[in-house]
Amino acid sequence: MNGAVATGETRVAVLVDCDNVTPEILEYALRVIAQFGRVVLRRGYGNHTTLANKWQEALVRLAFTPCLQYQYASGKNTADIALALSVSEALRLLPRLFRLLRT
Repeated sequence: MNGAVATGETRVAVLVDCDNVTPEILEYALRVIAQFGRVVLRRGYGNHTTLANKWQEALVRLAFTPCLQYQYASGKNTADIALALSVSEALRLLPRLFRLLRT
């Protein structure tokens, strides 16, 4: 992520809430997102059951970093909270990030 980026190149972050969408849409979504610029950050957020069962193959195949979130309290969506914090982090660490897409 810290490597040189071509001047004027649009950088895109893709953060996926794996608890709320299906992995079948991911390849199509990446093709659409590629129209906006180069994807420089790929992360998938979810609990162990979601990431291990239905998302594992898609995350590995499409080079996403899985971000495991434990359910600390009943009814709380920790994946959403972690994803929101990652947005803040990405905007701070990648100052030339132009687009941020969240599913």
